[in-house]
Amino acid sequence: MRHASISRTHRIALLVLTLVPGYLSPDLTAIAAPKGEVTWSPAALNVTVVQGTAKQINLQLTSTAGLTPGLFVTPEIAPFLVTRLPGGAEIKPSQIRQVAASIAAPADSRVGTYEGTVHVRQGNRTIPATLKVSIHIVAGSAEVVPEEVASPTPDRVVTTDTGFRVVVDELDVILKQDVSDQRELIARIAADTGGVVIGSIPGLSIYQLRFPGQTPDTLEGIASYIETLAGVESVSLNILGTVHVSPPNDPLFAEDWDTNIADGLNRHLEFARAPSAWELTTGNSSIRAAVIDARFDWLHPDLLPNIVVRGSDMPPWFTYKVPAADLGTGHGTITAGTLCARGNNSLGVTGFAWRCSLDVYDAEDSSTRGSAKRPEIDNNVAISAMKNAVDNGARVVNLSFGNTCADVTVSCLERLEKLAKKYAKAIRYSIDHRTNNQVLWIFAAGNEAVDAGLSLSGILEAQFPERVVVVGAAEVPPATPVGVYVPGRGVRRIVGIGA
Repeated sequence: MRHASISRTHRIALLVLTLVPGYLSPDLTAIAAPKGEVTWSPAALNVTVVQGTAKQINLQLTSTAGLTPGLFVTPEIAPFLVTRLPGGAEIKPSQIRQVAASIAAPADSRVGTYEGTVHVRQGNRTIPATLKVSIHIVAGSAEVVPEEVASPTPDRVVTTDTGFRVVVDELDVILKQDVSDQRELIARIAADTGGVVIGSIPGLSIYQLRFPGQTPDTLEGIASYIETLAGVESVSLNILGTVHVSPPNDPLFAEDWDTNIADGLNRHLEFARAPSAWELTTGNSSIRAAVIDARFDWLHPDLLPNIVVRGSDMPPWFTYKVPAADLGTGHGTITAGTLCARGNNSLGVTGFAWRCSLDVYDAEDSSTRGSAKRPEIDNNVAISAMKNAVDNGARVVNLSFGNTCADVTVSCLERLEKLAKKYAKAIRYSIDHRTNNQVLWIFAAGNEAVDAGLSLSGILEAQFPERVVVVGAAEVPPATPVGVYVPGRGVRRIVGIGA
């Protein structure tokens, strides 16, 4: 019987491995199962998403051991699921961490169920236990009316000749409040016009219809027809909003108080005479304020003590680690901090109010979420957040974004006026459903240097002069129809942990 022989090279290798103490230890440690485990909440993710729409979901992750993990999504669900750890990657033992999950089904996705898992990885090792995920992609229907806002996937967003960013195949229909069976009416409208119902804003009578294969131009005829139907108040394209951002041009935290320096970083507080106001009050937690914006870092130590509601039914509120050159990074964080960063706490900056009960709602559109692009606002999500802010008791609501008509054309103005009708529904809701009727809406005038009457905020201020205030940013107040100005560039500001 012939025995297999071992080559001389292999014999030497075996001898080295046997005689050198500890030689095997590093490799064995690398492949050994890591200590500790993680717990997901919920324990499994089961999500249904309509073709052409996206959902944002918050998960919770707890580890029995300290980790600096990464998240790995298996290939079966990777085309549809993106996960992120907001506020830095480190997880301390027994710490509960939020995991932001974005689920998007492009318009050409195949209907079906996709199953896979999300793994927590420490280096090249997997930490038990994994999160089981089932994603059910379904086609839109004329019969089923979802009771939540539908965010569009990036493949459905285009730029029109008037400069608006719109959802290419969607119409938003506002029904009159006195329609007894709104679900039956919108289903009939969708069936009669070849559309499907993909979303709604409950309580505001706003419904989202998708018309696969259509374009903004061809939708105009469909919209005109729907507006002639009994029970219909208005029909419009789904227009995305623009976050108003000015580029930072100075180092952060570079100067102390500087009342004698015209270009000082605290001049926005000096301009508004905040120190004099602080002699009377520095804020009160009984005052409820809301900020609807994009890219919040709710873990920021200057915001966390004041935050009450984090938009649990809105897209996740988290900071993206994107290049510093991205002007949109942390815009929601900056806006919330300017309003209500905790004061007199030996940290960072101070807001106009040192204390308040702050609600933050992230309304960023899925086409820019998680990217280095300047953020865009999903107006339907923002309008839904306005209603939620009212229901949660907000007295002041800030929206530092909007839409304008840089080129004065009939089509641009018509689209802007129809968009304003949707926002007006939320403002009217606050008047009709709040017993004290005292909600103040703060809108940004915009960065485009156009007449306020050519902006979303200006139209709303004209409709609700006692409810809406439009604020502009300028070094010296110019002679334009905006009544309130504050410095908007080169001011001291809060920054997100991941910015």
